Amino acid sequence: MEKLKRWFTIKKEMKLQEYFKIVLNYRGHFIADTEHSIDRFKERTNLSVFVYEKLLKKAVNWIYNNHRESIEDRYIFRSKKYGFGIQLEWRKDRKSGMLQGFTATTLSDNEMHFFTKKDKEVFVENFVKQGYSLEESKKVIDRGYGIFEFEKELEREMNLIGYTLFVECGEVYHNFKMIEL
Repeated sequence: MEKLKRWFTIKKEMKLQEYFKIVLNYRGHFIADTEHSIDRFKERTNLSVFVYEKLLKKAVNWIYNNHRESIEDRYIFRSKKYGFGIQLEWRKDRKSGMLQGFTATTLSDNEMHFFTKKDKEVFVENFVKQGYSLEESKKVIDRGYGIFEFEKELEREMNLIGYTLFVECGEVYHNFKMIEL
């Protein structure tokens, strides 16, 4: 029985390690890849992993420069130069209690246009795709409420990290802070 318990514990730890990989130690904090963000980066860009790490370092510097190192929050840091973005949740580590960074996905240049476009056209297009007329879509956006529906693989990832993009009475909202670096 004891051997079985020990085997189960080892298997459980191996599974957790697979989805929790520290990718950067910087300024006394670590950044952990919890959902294969680096794999997504490699799939979606033709850039070196050095560029990924560089954006993460800029992100931590931004957090410090804006005095947010002791505040839990959620961000998407977008590289102006390279056009990709990294989702980063700045929260307490369950083991140490220190604030650390946790990333779940990397967004390509094509995917970033959903996040950087502040006008309502992206929502109008979304409603038209769903079968509403252009006129109906504009009325809903100006007076009502609508959630942007992402397509295919991106929808799964946005649901995984809990990201929502929505419009209410003509104003565009999202539950991650968007920071361009």
